[in-house]
Amino acid sequence: MTLMRYCNNCGKLTHGEPLFCASCGGTYDQKLCPSRHINPRSARFCATCGSSDLSTPHRQMHWWVRPLLHLLSLLPGLLLILLSIMILLAMARAVFTYQQLQAQLVCVGLLLAVLWWAYLQLPGALRKAISKVVKRKKSGDKEHGHS
Repeated sequence: MTLMRYCNNCGKLTHGEPLFCASCGGTYDQKLCPSRHINPRSARFCATCGSSDLSTPHRQMHWWVRPLLHLLSLLPGLLLILLSIMILLAMARAVFTYQQLQAQLVCVGLLLAVLWWAYLQLPGALRKAISKVVKRKKSGDKEHGHS
């Protein structure tokens, strides 16, 4: 994930976590002296070296902007959840509406039940051998870079 900083002063984005805006030169929420010591935005002198030559931080955001930006960052996830729910509801409606689809799902369910029953009927030693083979295959895939 690429980090970016937004400058409230000029409205531009700068990649990474810079100390200064690449467009207007303002600092983000702090003041810096020429030695790059970080000071609070209310400082008049550098707390480390005493310099009075401090950078100008960008304007502070209004109190309502941060919650709004947070809600906007949640919007894609909320839309994805809503879309997923709509698709699940459409699939459920299709299952309840179309009898041919219901018959196919019943057949698949019965086949799956028979396979599970057959697996559970296998002797314990054979089931352990099968699970070892499956585990060995999964660990071999991970060693070779497969997921």
